[in-house]
This record gives sequence, structure tokens and C-alpha cells, in this order.
Amino acid sequence: MSLKSSRLFIQIVLLLMVGLPQISLAVGRAQTMEFTFSTRYVDETDIDFAGGSSLNVDDELGFGFGLAYNVNNRLALRGSLSWLSSNYTANFETDSIVDPTDSYRSRMDNSTLSFGADYYFSEGKVSPFISGQFGWTFVDTNIPSGPPGGYCWWDPWWGYICDYDQPTVSESALSYGLAAGLRFDINRNTFIRASIGEYFIDFDNSKGSNGKVITQFELGFSFN
Repeated sequence: MSLKSSRLFIQIVLLLMVGLPQISLAVGRAQTMEFTFSTRYVDETDIDFAGGSSLNVDDELGFGFGLAYNVNNRLALRGSLSWLSSNYTANFETDSIVDPTDSYRSRMDNSTLSFGADYYFSEGKVSPFISGQFGWTFVDTNIPSGPPGGYCWWDPWWGYICDYDQPTVSESALSYGLAAGLRFDINRNTFIRASIGEYFIDFDNSKGSNGKVITQFELGFSFN
């Protein structure tokens, strides 16, 4: 996270810890289920690896959905699944004396399954909250790792159908993060949430912090 982003994040957290004035009576969230659709803006990220290689990942929009259970009016347990496809530049060292570095431009796909908890500072219709989560992220670099493999099968309607599969370099890694945000209950069954947070992925052989800032907007529906 950049210094500017870190300051913004700290200011938002302090604001939400103080809390906003309640503008309505308490909302009964306890022992209800919630389903959410989300759109996420993921800031650009630089990741350094051992051996001198690095990744510069562009900013991009991602999507997801989640399911939560409100233990009471302040605590919720949450699970979510999200997707993101972003352009990146891979920089790596070569054994050439003339040109010791090279780069590769492509597009990576990643998906994250995460679990976590939300704590609301208010029981009213407008409520600041903090959220923590951990999970597993699967990343496909779309870099070929071998020759494509072809296969065919018999279809009773269309006859023989053939296709091929291209193996690519991919990795799965532990991911985790913290966020702070604001929730507004439109009515008893519909709400919106906005949050900003920093999330990390523990790639093999990565060096230092590889956190990325994610701004998320959610549309949710509550049911018993």
C-alpha cells in the first residue's frame, strides 16, 4: 500500500471507530441470513520475487458474491467468492550479457474463496464496521507451461467432437486482509455496503509486503 493510501485507510478507520450518529432506530439483524453481490476495484500492485523477478499488476474491476449469518446485531460471520482478471507485466532476469532483463505482458485470472467476520459499531440503519477475512486464492497467469493436448469424444447428435487444452502456469496461495466500511439498511430486507481494505496473498518466493488496496461496493438482501 502506498503512503497516500495508508493515510487514507487510517483516517477512515479512525472515523469509523468514533462512529457516525445514529439517524434511526435499531435494525433487527440478529439471527438473519444475508446474500450479497459485490463489485471490487483492485488497485495496481507491485510484487517482487527472489532472483530479481517482479510483477506489475494493473488496476482492475472484479466481481463476487457472499453469504453471511448475523450472530447478533453487531457480529456477522461471512463467506465469499470473488473473481478478477487483470493485465500484468512480468519482469525477469536473463543470462544475456547484452540484455540482462526481459519482460512479458499478459493477463492473469484469479479467484478467491474467503471466510471472515464483520463487527458493526452501531445497531442502526447506518452503521460503520470493520471486517477481517482469510482464505485461498487461485491464480492463472495464462503463460503456457507445455504443449496443448487434444482430445475427442463421440456425441450421439453431432458425431465426433474434438477440442484441446493448453496447460498454463498457475498457483494457489493463502490470502487474508482487513477492511473498514459503512453499511446502510434501505429497508428490512435490502442494504448496501461500501468498504476499503488491504489484502495480501502469500505467493511462493515473494519478498516483502505484496498488499493490494481493494475498494468494494455491495448490494445485499436479508432473509430469515
